[in-house]
Amino acid sequence: MPDLSKCQKAGASGKGESMKAITVRQPWASLIVAGIKTLETRPSPPNGPMRPDGVRGLPGLRVEPGDRIAIHAGASAPSCGHGGQVGPHHICHKADGRWVRYSPPLLDLGPEIDLPLGAIVGTVVVADSLPIGHLPDEFVLGTERYPIPSAPGYEAAFDGTIWSVDSNWRGYGARPMTPRLHNDGYPAVRVRVAGQEVRRTVHSLVAEAWIGPRPAGHQVRHMDGSPENSAPWNLRYGTASDNARDAVIHRTKPQGHTHHKSKLSAEDVVDVRSRRAQGETFQSIADRHGVSKKAVMNVVSGKAYGTPVPVDDSEAQGRWGWLLTDPERCEPVPVRGRQGVWEWTP
Repeated sequence: MPDLSKCQKAGASGKGESMKAITVRQPWASLIVAGIKTLETRPSPPNGPMRPDGVRGLPGLRVEPGDRIAIHAGASAPSCGHGGQVGPHHICHKADGRWVRYSPPLLDLGPEIDLPLGAIVGTVVVADSLPIGHLPDEFVLGTERYPIPSAPGYEAAFDGTIWSVDSNWRGYGARPMTPRLHNDGYPAVRVRVAGQEVRRTVHSLVAEAWIGPRPAGHQVRHMDGSPENSAPWNLRYGTASDNARDAVIHRTKPQGHTHHKSKLSAEDVVDVRSRRAQGETFQSIADRHGVSKKAVMNVVSGKAYGTPVPVDDSEAQGRWGWLLTDPERCEPVPVRGRQGVWEWTP
């Protein structure tokens, strides 16, 4: 029988038989309960005192600072690498029909261990939850640097800086490079590839080193909306549609009354729709606001100045870091996971 003693604690109070749980994909679930991964990134903070006013919390139960929660390993195949390539984050593989974690040279994670799927694997204490950009330095400002495959001799650091690691004619060794802001608003550096000096955006180099090769048809997304923040935790790959949606969420794309060619203010749009709802004619409204009848018809229908996209403040601030402490492993307990923070009864 599995040893459930370490997984039967019911939260911080120790009362009752159930406890809160979150589902995490392998190998990260096992890394959390092993004490190697102390920061779990989520799209939003937990409901409760760690959730600021106006920010949508993660669906499910409240989590108080100091609550002990169960870590459930998801049933999907582990995320072992990126693009099927072996790299610094390629930390697990399948052997003899089972998933195991191993330690590549750049990640000293100890001996191989099994990676259970669809099971509770241990518990941790949630100490706090903060926007990634507001985390204490010890959780964010790492010193790790990973090679950039397409630019040999250069590395990308966890703080989003690009390093030249080859000695040059002056005898300099590894040194950080100073990016220049390009006309498109993105910082860029000049790197030498195959004897040719080329301009590369910082975010594309960091994403390649830390996330992996960019999938065909994808772009690099900045989760906090700042093109100058190229830290790997702020970058994701996504489609052009994803990037366009991000621009709306972060209010970085002029549209509707914020566009420089707009003839109507936000108050005008509300007035137009209100007057039409009360039965006023299109032409009368157009004359009142000094625009064409067709323009008023487009405003009323939503074709122009459409309904504003609801802004999810948690996405606008980027992802949230859950600070995890006091990990405890237990024998895997098979159970089906759920979204958000859910209740598990051993």
